[in-house]
Amino acid sequence: MKHQDAGKTTRDILNAKNVIEALKIKDGMILVDAGCGDGFISIEASKAIGTGKIYAIDIYEKSINILKKTIKDKNIENIEAIVGDITGKLPIPEATVDIYLMANVLHGLVANKRIRPAMMEIRRVLKPDGALAIVEFKKRSRVGPHPSLRLDPDETSDIIKVYGFYTLKLEDVGPYHYLLLARRSV
Repeated sequence: MKHQDAGKTTRDILNAKNVIEALKIKDGMILVDAGCGDGFISIEASKAIGTGKIYAIDIYEKSINILKKTIKDKNIENIEAIVGDITGKLPIPEATVDIYLMANVLHGLVANKRIRPAMMEIRRVLKPDGALAIVEFKKRSRVGPHPSLRLDPDETSDIIKVYGFYTLKLEDVGPYHYLLLARRSV
């Protein structure tokens, strides 16, 4: 089954505050919000990241335009909204990112067999001590992608292990989602 939900927002079913709190974002950090959609998580993170920077990236131009309008309307200066493909080279310097966040994105990369190029780019942009944060739908959730596309935490952990990441913690971030935080193996 192919994944074709580009451009849809999960704003109404995923609480961005829960995600930001679980990530323990601090002032001055650099965050990538990969597959950001309309940027609702980036907007929430911008308050906590302060003098830091958020690269909000989505392949769907309409979503990025919505985010750009919100950034302008709210006078937010620490978010750079980028139309881009997270499976290609991103306009982000090597080894500069503290947290690389993919919210409701990994299952689509897996379904479309695009996980390898995305993980290679994640490895390139993350600092050696940077974290990979993955938010995914719970298997038994009543909302989300087709159940055959959903990944449970063990499947998510196994997928990223292939690319040299190990799971640090698993946290419930709402009725429909979990957050898996990982670091690169040394």
